[in-house]
Amino acid sequence: MPQKKNQEDEARAGSFAELERSTPRGASQAWWRRLIYLVVPPRRQRNRPTVAGWLLILIAISIGVVAYNTASNILFLVLSFVFALLIVNGVLSVLNFQKLDWDLSLPTESRARETITASLRLKNCKRFYSTRAVWFVVKVGKQESKRVYLKNRIPAGGSESVYFTFSCEKRGREKIRVEGPESTFPFGFLKKQTGAFVAKEILVWPAADPRPTRIPDPRRTTRMGGVHRRVGSGTDLLHLRGYEKGDPLRQIHWKATARTGNLMIRQMADEGSGSFILHVDCAESIWPDKDIFELLLSRASTLASRLFTQNRLDGYVFNQEGFRKVRHVSELNEFNDKLALAEQIPGRSRVSVPGANLVRFTPSDSGGVGLELGG
Repeated sequence: MPQKKNQEDEARAGSFAELERSTPRGASQAWWRRLIYLVVPPRRQRNRPTVAGWLLILIAISIGVVAYNTASNILFLVLSFVFALLIVNGVLSVLNFQKLDWDLSLPTESRARETITASLRLKNCKRFYSTRAVWFVVKVGKQESKRVYLKNRIPAGGSESVYFTFSCEKRGREKIRVEGPESTFPFGFLKKQTGAFVAKEILVWPAADPRPTRIPDPRRTTRMGGVHRRVGSGTDLLHLRGYEKGDPLRQIHWKATARTGNLMIRQMADEGSGSFILHVDCAESIWPDKDIFELLLSRASTLASRLFTQNRLDGYVFNQEGFRKVRHVSELNEFNDKLALAEQIPGRSRVSVPGANLVRFTPSDSGGVGLELGG
């Protein structure tokens, strides 16, 4: 029962208005109950004096003791002013939070060890009173909590977005919890906490591989089963031919020219002449080392994004699953989501995909991850 209750609490929307609506409809509309809320805060809300507030309370007690002993009317007036100041502070802080709706917005793409930007969307539903000087407490996983401040005033009926950044060291699911709003508005004597919170999960993709990965040369199969590559403007040398009028001088191969005595031109292979299929096998027999396994996932994710940007990613094969085609960003994100949750599995993948440009990831002799072009 306690675990179920905790899950229900985490699913609650984070807004002060939602806290008001959590009470019975008739009670929340009663004027006398609203007056009681100004003195005794409802459930989950807290009003705590700050250092300045405790100092003011101590001064008020001292003034009250002296006024009682001396029967001085001036001191009683001062005491009344101090109490009025505390009451006005409480009333204005309640009005500041009233009808303030907010929600947490997380990005659809996030990678480990990179800066992730999220936002809090705030809407002031009041008709006549603005909201200002509030903050929220953000906690990411087991990291230390930090405050996110509202810098601008939100006018009545207006809205504002508050952005904050964080990072995750590991891939996988990460829990983001935001509590608030909180404020010491207007005089700084009371710290008001609404007790509302929002808890969401974000799926963190593997970290980007900073090391350059050379993409294998694409191959094209002919009807007779042979392989050919087209002439283009890539970086791989296809073959040499004699100079013809109009050829760019930067394509001259000077070593071949000196050797043959005739001007020779380099012809480069077309990098976009073929698309690739990525095959990711998470078998523990292939990747017994966890660090190398994480490098595999990082390299697969980075290579998939790079090929998709170049319009050269045909699809992927993940473990025992069949071939999945990648046409849209959502399908690429689905592949990255699988890599974010991937684990080492027993047994090897037996899925076969016909095609000339099937890229497999294999352990390298240097202790890294290499690429192998199959077909």
